[in-house]
Amino acid sequence: SILDGTVEVIGTFMRAYSGAAFYDGNDIVYLGGYVSGQSRSSAGVYRYSTVYRNFSLASTLPVAMERFALAWDPTDRIAYTFGGLGFGGNGHVDQVLRYNAEIDQAEQIARMPERRSGATAAWDHRQHLAYVFGGEGASRTFSRNIFRFDPAAATPSVARISATLPYPIDWPCAVFAEDYMYIVGDKDRLIRFDPRSERVDTVVVDGWKRPLTYSACVYVPKQSRIYMIGGFGSFRQGEVKERRDEITYIDLGYPDSVGVPLDSAIGAKLHSNPNYVNKVLGI
Repeated sequence: SILDGTVEVIGTFMRAYSGAAFYDGNDIVYLGGYVSGQSRSSAGVYRYSTVYRNFSLASTLPVAMERFALAWDPTDRIAYTFGGLGFGGNGHVDQVLRYNAEIDQAEQIARMPERRSGATAAWDHRQHLAYVFGGEGASRTFSRNIFRFDPAAATPSVARISATLPYPIDWPCAVFAEDYMYIVGDKDRLIRFDPRSERVDTVVVDGWKRPLTYSACVYVPKQSRIYMIGGFGSFRQGEVKERRDEITYIDLGYPDSVGVPLDSAIGAKLHSNPNYVNKVLGI
């Protein structure tokens, strides 16, 4: 709960990792692209009901894979996946899949210009476009490339744009917040991308703890916060990197935001401060 900072176990899924999920705005969470305890990539897409608190198999992907980037279009109720690792973690793929949540059907509709996994993506509902950031290619190095995906084109396609990330970033996560996309990863700052001008810059985050990789991110508009759940890394210099169970947030502090006021313990009202603020929840 983002209101009182508490966490509860609401159900039991199979032991798995490297998956992706989206909320359909109608009491259902979809999960897919995970690796089971037997180190096998899965083609299963599962539906979790937030009302009945149970899982059910909704559909299957055309191929078993993991570590793909995912963007959710809430208007057309379509999820798109980009790239990934094929069965068993062997081989980067370049498929772009479309998953229709209305009929629980997945199909390949395009290909990436490059094979890659571990990228991140965000959906711009204003322009009806998705952007894909970074990822790991066949050389096992992380890329600075940014791709634009237009599903409304006569032939849906993914194109590499001229702008690039300021540095390669390991297993990042991305959100669309107000006017920008923010990419969060293993550096001590946020990467900010303006999808209208396709310009990239970075912003300093006050109080940023040791940044993590593999985190899941979600933007909460009522609070103007990016919440980061779990991840891998360390919060202190010299500390052994490990899987994390903390939930942290970055307060963007838009002046027209609605909801909970900025926490004075953070130290600044951010719409008058060029920096953003990071805080670890007491969980």
